[in-house]
Amino acid sequence: MDATAERIAALVDELLGKYSDRQAGTFVEPQTVSAGPENSQETEKAVACSCSSGIPIQNVQIGGQEVTLIALPLIFEQFRQSGKTPSVATAGELLDTVKLYNSVPENTDEQYKTILLREYAAFYEKESDQ
Repeated sequence: MDATAERIAALVDELLGKYSDRQAGTFVEPQTVSAGPENSQETEKAVACSCSSGIPIQNVQIGGQEVTLIALPLIFEQFRQSGKTPSVATAGELLDTVKLYNSVPENTDEQYKTILLREYAAFYEKESDQ
């Protein structure tokens, strides 16, 4: 059980993009993460987590409304580092991962997939150019 708890904590640290000294009970200061491609509704913001860390967010337009998606910049970076290129299959995986951290209204999966794929493709292209 302890090994599982340590592994989960390590995965959370990886997703958050920072690490902590669990024995000392201190966290590394949250880093600011760019919230996405230049032509999107990006902002450099973070929301507070109950663990006292900052989780980057990204605002996107879905169905004519601005929607704030928690952890989207980190999800994009994790997908890119895993070698996942923008594709229809990746859009489904992105949506499944986004749903872990965000509430997605019923009957909007296709809209979300389209927007997530567009935003990820722009992020992927921008990061590949650097």
